[in-house]
Amino acid sequence: RGTIGAAIAYTEDADAWSFTTVLRRKGDDFVLSGHKTYVTAGIMSDVFLVYPLDETGDMVACLVERDDPGVTVTPAAPLGMRTAGAASLTFEDVPLTAERILEPSDGLTHAQRFLSHQRLWITCAPLGRAQRVLEDCATWLSSSTRYGEPVAGLKNVEATLGRMYVAIESARSMLYRALTHVGAGRA
Repeated sequence: RGTIGAAIAYTEDADAWSFTTVLRRKGDDFVLSGHKTYVTAGIMSDVFLVYPLDETGDMVACLVERDDPGVTVTPAAPLGMRTAGAASLTFEDVPLTAERILEPSDGLTHAQRFLSHQRLWITCAPLGRAQRVLEDCATWLSSSTRYGEPVAGLKNVEATLGRMYVAIESARSMLYRALTHVGAGRA
């Protein structure tokens, strides 16, 4: 729906087997501690797909929310690509329930598969955001008046909103077709 942003928290400036971010079991739940040095879109994201090591040294995948206790998001120094919204993440004993563990073992394969389809999934968020922007625009135009009637009721505005809606739904149709293709293992 375009109401939240998500980012991948993988990079630690180390190879995958030298990560210092660790997920430890605590009873039936888990605790995450560590640091991810560079997260694209980290500034604007509400949820993070994090790849830490477990206590045995196997990579796992888990979901962490920006508002979870112990999560600190720090803007990265801009080194170009300022629009990337880069940040670093610090995790200080972040409590996670078992439901937040997406891949309890072989997180490296999970990451490789996930990132292999990046050309496809990277379009999901902008499409949802475009829909949200159109909805917000239509709502605002409906409450604004010009010449004694709502702006959204003007024929040229109705036509423009209609074309924008058709463009978004066409893009959604193509995206769903591609996602179905990938989901069926034909990619």
